[in-house]
Amino acid sequence: MPWRAFWETVQKTLRELSKPLLTIAAVVGFAYLANFSGMSAALGHALTVTGHWFPLIAPLLGWLGVFITGSDTSSNALFGGIQQQTAHTLGIDPTLTVAANTSGGVTAKMISPQSIAVATGATGLTGQEGTLFRFTILHSLALVSIIGVITYLQAYHLPWMIPKAAEVAAAASQTRIGGGELVLIALSVVAIIVTAVVALPKRLPKPKGSSDQSVTE
Repeated sequence: MPWRAFWETVQKTLRELSKPLLTIAAVVGFAYLANFSGMSAALGHALTVTGHWFPLIAPLLGWLGVFITGSDTSSNALFGGIQQQTAHTLGIDPTLTVAANTSGGVTAKMISPQSIAVATGATGLTGQEGTLFRFTILHSLALVSIIGVITYLQAYHLPWMIPKAAEVAAAASQTRIGGGELVLIALSVVAIIVTAVVALPKRLPKPKGSSDQSVTE
């Protein structure tokens, strides 16, 4: 690809992503504002009224966040602090509720307006957004309901399934890279170098005058 075409593609991509980038920045900024101002803590205490049933509805918060923002990352930034504060107040492991936020958010990706717009545009089905939403909404609700039941069971009946942060950190600190891992890393680096050497000359533009020189010779 010539450099001129490359920069034109970059500019076109930035123009197309200007609104999504602004939305992501606004959501992440609001998440920091909510955490540092105490809004997350206040909302977490408010959600304690659900009491024993909070693990059942914890995935719904992540589901709602992804439906609104279109991003599981933004949903975690927005509702992760609330999940943690509520879990601490109710005496539930916050690892479970934050994980439930992520898992529930994934099930809303299929009904997110942003995702549906991208899917219809990529497949030439522009104008069929409503049809696609009606087809996927039942699947999304069924999956988030299943995750809610699993979260509830893990909170009260299967707590041994939740990994402890201290144990995971201790195991990670004791883990060492073995010979097999080193060989795999070395082979990956060699494969990347070979691919770059083979592919780049074909993609880079030829210098001007090279074709004229070959003809005169």
